[in-house]
Amino acid sequence: GTLVTINPGTYREYIELKKDKKDTTLPITFEAATPGTVIISGAKTYTGWAKYSLNDSISTTGWTHQWGICPQQTSCPYQQDIVMRREMVAVNGVVLTQVMSIDAMRQGTFYVDEHGDQLYVWPKNGTDMNASTVDVADKPTLFLIQNKSNIVLRGLTFQYANTCHASGAVEVQGSSTNILFDNDTFQWNNGQG
Repeated sequence: GTLVTINPGTYREYIELKKDKKDTTLPITFEAATPGTVIISGAKTYTGWAKYSLNDSISTTGWTHQWGICPQQTSCPYQQDIVMRREMVAVNGVVLTQVMSIDAMRQGTFYVDEHGDQLYVWPKNGTDMNASTVDVADKPTLFLIQNKSNIVLRGLTFQYANTCHASGAVEVQGSSTNILFDNDTFQWNNGQG
């Protein structure tokens, strides 16, 4: 089999393993060199922050997505619009709470104005947004295994996938068999880990 040892770090990417005619029955293991230090992130970092003219506690930057609201889940009771949003923002590792209007903003919240193409963030007092790491969830799926067998994911952390509720940060699809998740962490993902 094959062992892929991954060094500590944040990997902002989407990984896809699909059936290939060269596949064998030998296992492939993706393993953190040190468990818990490898983060597969669906976020990209946002920069270029400016103070909002009506409240200098709020910072703003451009927004290019038009995701809107995810479809309602027919198997669940009615979900309010805030529950069906995909956006997620973390400032220096602190995940903020989304609100649905600029007027609803308070410390620890963010608001996405899709019509005005702006993202507004109100971090904790004293935060220099241009010196901070601002993670904005950008990818719906982080790892896809499709029609593969004998795969091990060990000691990895998956975070900031911005899926709608019917999907997961990591998906195993098709005729995949013998897939092992060993000592992995799923945190701050929309919908499902």
